[in-house]
Amino acid sequence: AEGQGGLFDVLPHPEFTSNRLLYLAYAHPNSGGSTTRVVRARFENDQLSGLEEIFLAVSQGRGHYGGKLAFDRNGLLFLSVGERQAPASGDLKTHPAQDVSNHHGTIIRLHDDGRIPVDNPFVEQSEAGTDVRPEIWSYGHRNPQGLVIHPDTNDVWITEHGPQGGDELNRIEPGLNYGWPVIGYGVNYRTGLAIHEGTMREDMEHPDYFWVPSIAASGLMIYRGDRFPQWQGNMFSGGLAGQQLARLTLSEDAQRIEQEETLMQGIGRIRDVREGPDGYIYVAIEGRDGALTPIVRLEPADQ
Repeated sequence: AEGQGGLFDVLPHPEFTSNRLLYLAYAHPNSGGSTTRVVRARFENDQLSGLEEIFLAVSQGRGHYGGKLAFDRNGLLFLSVGERQAPASGDLKTHPAQDVSNHHGTIIRLHDDGRIPVDNPFVEQSEAGTDVRPEIWSYGHRNPQGLVIHPDTNDVWITEHGPQGGDELNRIEPGLNYGWPVIGYGVNYRTGLAIHEGTMREDMEHPDYFWVPSIAASGLMIYRGDRFPQWQGNMFSGGLAGQQLARLTLSEDAQRIEQEETLMQGIGRIRDVREGPDGYIYVAIEGRDGALTPIVRLEPADQ
């Protein structure tokens, strides 16, 4: 673990109580630095056994790994992979995140054992002999650090870091191009100048919601508990640079973001947010040099 590398996510299988399978996403060394790897293993007697590789990203670099995991209600596994800090310069349409022959800036969809679903959007092209990656579900992303499946619609939602401005919240559709770095709302960290060709193109997806200035959107969660009944169905995103928790209200059909409220402003760099089995909301806050402080539990004000 160095730089932005390390352990990114740990996820139990939907049938964990019977099969004891855990999934781990982490940085794995390769010739170009390291890449995003997913393995699964059986967790019994407080130890892991039978480790097997599920996925190894075709990408290289030392940052922007993505690495978030989620199962949908059909038992399919989704993974985010970052664009690995590939420079956004020159002809932006030739950027690795615009090339589906690698995994830079993609969302991946797999069976729980790593097999590729036959209805993935690029399977037919792959079988026809092209060099596209059939495990790709969507592409044109920067660094997705939040990933959640809506429990009612089965839609995939992600948060992804923009550069200086332009963080995005996207509802993901199969096979679509989400634009990085061709379109967006960010600017160059050093010069403050626009990076992108513009903010919209007909052949690329505009974000469902975006932040300017950037909050460095991180972990993503949809609340379903009963401790905060007024927040049921709301989406929560951590903010690293913004040092905040964003509460987002969805439309009745859960297709659009209608309103945002900022919570816990200035508490620290929020790395992740989760709902516990007890219905409380738990927030992980980074300490100095990336060290985690104790987990914070949110409780209703009248409790």
